[in-house]
Amino acid sequence: MLVSRSISGYDRRTMSETNVIQSNIRTETGKEVTKALRATGQTPAVVYGGSNDPALLSLDTRDLARLFRKNPLGQNVLIDLSIQDESGKELSKEHVITHQMDRDVISDRVIHIDFLRVSDDQAVEIEVPLIFEGTAAGQKLGGVLIHVKTQVKVSCLPTNIPENLVVDVSPLQLGESFHVKDLDIPDTLDVITHQKETLALIQVPREARVAGAEDGAEGEDAAAEGEAPAAEATESAE
Repeated sequence: MLVSRSISGYDRRTMSETNVIQSNIRTETGKEVTKALRATGQTPAVVYGGSNDPALLSLDTRDLARLFRKNPLGQNVLIDLSIQDESGKELSKEHVITHQMDRDVISDRVIHIDFLRVSDDQAVEIEVPLIFEGTAAGQKLGGVLIHVKTQVKVSCLPTNIPENLVVDVSPLQLGESFHVKDLDIPDTLDVITHQKETLALIQVPREARVAGAEDGAEGEDAAAEGEAPAAEATESAE
């Protein structure tokens, strides 16, 4: 069973059961090969990283579907990957995370997946998805919430990889921004993305910008009109 809980803007997985997936080694490559695999209910994959050579794999698409039901985002999922030969004999078991996925543009189904080998005692650099929560105060005044970034890069041990990081936009007023430094980051993570990078902002409505510009122009006109009589009075006195 896999449980998620949100703690002060930090949403991390708690594993009480290891994700285990079986895969088969493959040697053939090319579009026709991968197309044939998908037609038989298999998903092409590759595993790389660590001291071992990259390996081409195929997985049962149903196993991936079950994995993503437990992990909807599908990113950075920790897995024990069993690699078997054609006879079903296990050649090795790899400790990996889901690293990159290609999806069908129409069905959104995963059509290829990359696994990255990891070690429990070595930090990895990964991109963590951002989840934006709340309704900004500025939105209630007509502002528009802009998502500038959808993920940030962090370094951590594989067992400390968060499922996502939560961005609470509720306090943001018109024209205000939420930066990386505003995230509530646990001690188990080192953030690589620059602290000053903007993650979200509340854009001031165009009508308000136009009105502000007009008010400024009117103020300048009034000041100019006030200066003209003063100049005339000075000339008369001379």
